[in-house]
Amino acid sequence: MLRFCLGRAGSGKTEWIYRDICSALEQGMDRAVLIIPEQYSFESERALAQQLGPQYAAKGKVYSFTRLIHEIFRAFGGFSGRTLDDTGRKIFMHLALSDCRERLTYYKRQAAYPAFQEKMLNTVAACKNALITPEMLLDAAALQPQDSTLRQKAEDIALLFSSYDAYVSQSCLDPLDNPFRAAQLLKEKMFFQDCGVWVDGFKDFSAAQQLLLRRILCQSPSMTVSLCTDGLWSEQMQEDDLFAPTKETARRLMRIAREEGCSVAAPVLLIQQPRFQEQSLGFLETNLYRLEPQRQSGVPGGVVLAQGRNAYEEAEYAALCIRRLVREQGYRYRQISLLVRQANWWPILDSAFRRYQIPFFRDERVSIRFSPLITMLFSSLRACSRMNSEEIFILCKTQLLPFSESALEELENYCFTYSITGNKWVVPFVGNPEGLQEKEMTSGQSALLSAINNTREALIAPLLRLREAVKSCDGAQLTAACYQLLLDYQVPQQIESLCASFAEGTDREQVLLLPRVWELLMDAFDRLVQALSGIPMTLERYLPLLEQVLSCADLGQLPQSMDCVTMGLVDRARPSQPRAMFLLGLNEGLFPQQVRDSGLFSQQERELLSAAGVELSLPLSRQIGEERYQCYTAMASPSCLLHLSYSLSNLSGDALRPSELVRQVRRIFPELALTVPQEEPIERRVETLESAFALYCSKEGESISGSLFHLLRQSPIYSRLLDRMEQARTPDKLRLERVETARKLFGTSMRLSPSRLERFYQCPFLYFCRDGLQVKPRPKAKITALETGSLVHYALEHICRRHPGKELSQLTDDALRKEIRGVSGDYIRRAFAGAVEEQRIKYQLDRICGNLFHLLRSIGLEFEQSRFTPVDFELSISSGGQVQPLVLRTPLGASVQIEGRVDRVDTMEKDGVRYLRVVDYKTGSKQFRLSDVYQGINMQMLLYLFTIWQNGTERYGEILPAGVLYLPSTVSMSSSNLGEEPVRTVKMNGLLLDDPNALQGMEPGLQGVFIPCKVKKDGTYDAYSSVATLEQMGRLSRMIDCRIFQMADQLLKGQVEAIPLSFNGGVHCDYCEYRAVCTREQEDPLREAPDLDSAQVLERIEEELEKGEPNLSYSKR
Repeated sequence: MLRFCLGRAGSGKTEWIYRDICSALEQGMDRAVLIIPEQYSFESERALAQQLGPQYAAKGKVYSFTRLIHEIFRAFGGFSGRTLDDTGRKIFMHLALSDCRERLTYYKRQAAYPAFQEKMLNTVAACKNALITPEMLLDAAALQPQDSTLRQKAEDIALLFSSYDAYVSQSCLDPLDNPFRAAQLLKEKMFFQDCGVWVDGFKDFSAAQQLLLRRILCQSPSMTVSLCTDGLWSEQMQEDDLFAPTKETARRLMRIAREEGCSVAAPVLLIQQPRFQEQSLGFLETNLYRLEPQRQSGVPGGVVLAQGRNAYEEAEYAALCIRRLVREQGYRYRQISLLVRQANWWPILDSAFRRYQIPFFRDERVSIRFSPLITMLFSSLRACSRMNSEEIFILCKTQLLPFSESALEELENYCFTYSITGNKWVVPFVGNPEGLQEKEMTSGQSALLSAINNTREALIAPLLRLREAVKSCDGAQLTAACYQLLLDYQVPQQIESLCASFAEGTDREQVLLLPRVWELLMDAFDRLVQALSGIPMTLERYLPLLEQVLSCADLGQLPQSMDCVTMGLVDRARPSQPRAMFLLGLNEGLFPQQVRDSGLFSQQERELLSAAGVELSLPLSRQIGEERYQCYTAMASPSCLLHLSYSLSNLSGDALRPSELVRQVRRIFPELALTVPQEEPIERRVETLESAFALYCSKEGESISGSLFHLLRQSPIYSRLLDRMEQARTPDKLRLERVETARKLFGTSMRLSPSRLERFYQCPFLYFCRDGLQVKPRPKAKITALETGSLVHYALEHICRRHPGKELSQLTDDALRKEIRGVSGDYIRRAFAGAVEEQRIKYQLDRICGNLFHLLRSIGLEFEQSRFTPVDFELSISSGGQVQPLVLRTPLGASVQIEGRVDRVDTMEKDGVRYLRVVDYKTGSKQFRLSDVYQGINMQMLLYLFTIWQNGTERYGEILPAGVLYLPSTVSMSSSNLGEEPVRTVKMNGLLLDDPNALQGMEPGLQGVFIPCKVKKDGTYDAYSSVATLEQMGRLSRMIDCRIFQMADQLLKGQVEAIPLSFNGGVHCDYCEYRAVCTREQEDPLREAPDLDSAQVLERIEEELEKGEPNLSYSKR
C-alpha cells in the first residue's frame, strides 16, 4: 500500500512521520525503516530514537538511499569488487577520451580540454541516475537527421560512455549503478517483508531511486511518503504552481503503485502550522508565490528587510544583527542559519563574521589542489624535465623539504644573482655568492658557496632520479616514481615535524590538513597504479591526468564549535528548523537564480531527446519551478525570524534591482519597514573591538571618533595600531625621534664618499636605507652599465699607464686592438671568475672593445696636442692613501672625512706654476652642471680637486686647480664593426680655471674640440664655455664644505625624511629601489631645483656666503 502525508512547509510532516512509525510498532509491526536525505541522517536517527523510546528504538532504522543499498548488499551480497570513487572516474574518463578522441565527430577538438572531461562525467552521472544506457543514446540519435548536431553529439557521447563503462567494469563497481543493482537483487530477495517503510524529506526521486522504491512497494506491507505540497496533482492545477515538482513526484509514485498492483490510500493532509512561533512567518509561507496574495495589515513581527549599498554592507549588517540576537534576545548561534545563492559570498561573509567574532560553520569541501604537498608534487614534476628555476623555487617554498629556511634563501639569492636555470642546476656553482667581484673570494664567501652547492646537490638529486625514471615507463611506474620522490625528500618526516611543532604554536589548520592530504594523495596513487598499469605514459600526458584526479579530491570540515551559525547555499543546504534565517543577496537574476542551459545538450536538444524516450534532465519550466521551490523552502524554514537583504549595486558599482521575492514580501506586508544599515546610529554598530576599529578608519565613524579612539586605546593591540596610523599621518613620519639612535646609526666620525653625499642630496631616505641601514638590492651577475664602466676604467688605466702621453697615439691600430683585448680578457677572467659564460658575453665584449678603440684613439689625439701629462691613475684619497682626505668638524661636534678614488690626475708646469686637473671616465651621458653642485649632487670631481689642492702638496708640490673634466667613455654602438669606423674626437665637459696658461695647455688655440672652452674672434669665451676664476673656485670649495656640514647635521638630528630632489618637476622615485618601503605620497614635500645657468649659480653662492652658510629650501610641488 502507498500512502502520502502532505502539507506545506512548517505543517509538522516529519513529526507526524515519527508518531506514525511509533504507532505502527506499537500495533505489532516487526520493523520500521525511515528513508531520508543523506544530510538528515544523524538528526533523524536521534529524533526517532527519542520518539520510540528504549522499547522500540531497536526496531526503527534510519537510512539514506546510500546506506540502505549497503544494507541490502550486506544482506544478499554485492560488494565483490573495488568501489569506484571520483579519482577513478577521472582516470577512466581520461583514458576513454584518449582512446576515442580520433573517432569523435563533434567533440574531437573539445576532448583535449579538462572542462569537457568534467562535463562528460556529469553527463554520464545524469545518464546513470536516469537509467539511460549508451545503446539508448544511439537509438535516440538514429531518430535524428543524418547531419544534425544532436545526432553527432549523441553518437560521440555514447561512444565515450561505452568506453568509460568498459574501463570501469574491468576493475570497479560504480556506486551510480548501485540503485539498479540493489533493485535487481530485490527482484529475488525479500528485504522489506513485514517491514513498514516511511520516506521523508524528498521533493523528487531519480529514475534509479524510483526503481528501488518500486521494489519496496512490491515487498513492504505499506510505504508512506511525505511531500511538501498543498495537495495532489489535478488537471485544474496551474502551470506555475509552486508545488508542481512535488505533485509530479506524487503522480509518478502513484503510477508505479498502479503498475505493481499496489493500492493507494487516501492522503493525510496536514493544515496546521506548528513550526511558526511568529504569526507573520506563517502568513508569509501561505501567501508566497500566490498570484493574488493576501495582505497583512500592521508591522509584521519576525520579518526584517534590509537594503545594503553592496554585498559587504549586507554581510556586515547581518553579522551585526546576529550579535544582537545572541546578546539581547537570548539566541544561541546554533539556532541561526544563513543562506546565499552563490559561493562568491564566502570571503565577504568570512571577513564580516570574523570581525564580529561570530563562530560559523559551512559544510564546504576543501580542495587539496593548493595544499603545499600537492604544490610540491606538481612543481617537482614540472621542474624535473627542464630544471625550470621558477618551479624549483615554488618547490622550495612549500616548507616540506629537509632544508633550513636560511639554506634555501642563500640558494635562491645565488640563483637570482647568476640567473641560474636549466642545465646550470646540474653543474657545481663557481661564482662569488655576493655577485661579481674584482677581488678573490674570501674564506667566508668560499664556505658559503660550498654550503650553497651542498643544498643544490641535495635538492636536485631527487629531481634527476625522477627525470630518469619517467623516460620510458607505464603509468604505474611513473606513479611509483612520484611516490619515491616524496620519500627522497623525506616528506612523511617533514609532515610529522610540522605536526609536532603544533604544540609550539604552528597553525592548527596546517596540522589538521597535511596528514589528511597525504592519505588522499596515497589513495589517488593507489588508484592510478591500478588503472594505469601496462599503459605507456609520458610525463606530458600524466601531468594533466594527475591534475584532473587531484582536482576532485577534497576534505570535509568539522565545526570548530557546537554553538555556531550554519552557512550554506540555498540549493544544497538543508537547515534544521532554525529559529532565525538570514537570506542575503536577494537581487534580480541572482536570488532566485536565472536558469540557464548547462551541460553538453542545449534545452532544445534535451526536449528532442525526451521525445525520443531519453529524459536526461527536467524541462526548462520545471527547472524554474525547482528554483522557486528552493527559495520557498528557505524562506519558510525559520520559526521566529526571517532576515532578508539585497544590494543596490554589485562590487563593480553596477546598479542592481531587488528580486521578485522582495517585491512579493513587500506586497504581502505593505507596512514592512525597509532597514537601511548606514542610517543606524553609529554607536549601535560597535559590537567588537575589530568592528570599532573598522568604523574608526571609515568616514562614517568620524562623528564619534573620539569615543572610538578612547575605546581602542584600552586594547594593547589596537593602541599600537593607532600609534602607527598617527605616525603615518605625520609629515615627518620618517624622522628618527631619538638623537641617540641617529648617532649610533650614522656615527659621530663619518667616513663618506662623494657618491654617498650625492645619494643623500637626491633623497635623505634613500641614504638612510642604503648607507644607514645597509639595505642593498640583491646583485645581478651580468654585464650591466656598472660592470661595463668598471671594465672601461680598468682598460683605460692600464693602457694609458703603459703608453703615457704621446706614446698612445703612436700605437698602430692592430697593436691597440691587441692591447684592448688582452686587458679586457684579463679583467673578465679575474672579475667574473668563470661565473659568466664567455659565449654569453662575447658579443657584448666585442662591442665594448670597439668602443674602447675609439675612445683610446680620441684620448691619444688629446694627449698629442695637450701639454698636460697623466701622473696618477686610480689615485687613492683616504687615510693611509696617496693623498690624505679632507676632515671637517661640524658644529655638532662630529667629524666628516671624505674619501674616494680619482680615475686620472694630469699636471702641467708653465712659467714656474704647476697646474693640476682631475679627469673622470664616465660610461654614461653625465654632464657637469654647476646647478647640480649647488643642490648637493655631482660634487665628486670638485671634491677630489679641492682635496688635492689642500692636501696634495706633499705629492704634487704647490699647485693651482686647473679644473675638472668628465671624459665620456661611451661612443655610439649602432654598428657591429665599431673598430673599423673612422676615429672621432671625444669632447670632455666639466669646469676649468679661467687661466690662459692652463687653458692653452689643455688645447692650444682653444677651439673647443677637446675641452669645454672656446674663444671667439674678439677674445672672449663663447656661451658654452665652462670656466671659473680662482676666487670662484675658492667659493665653490667653501660651499661644498657647507653642504657636507649640512648633511652631517641633518643625519645626526635624525632627519631622514623622503624629500627627493626634483628637476623640472621630475623625481627619481619611480625608479628608486626602495620605493616599496617608502611611505611618500605624491603630494608630499619635495626639494625643487631651480633652473640656473653657471653665472647665476656662482652669483647665488657669492651672495649666500656673504650672508652665512647656504640653506637648502624645501617646498611642495
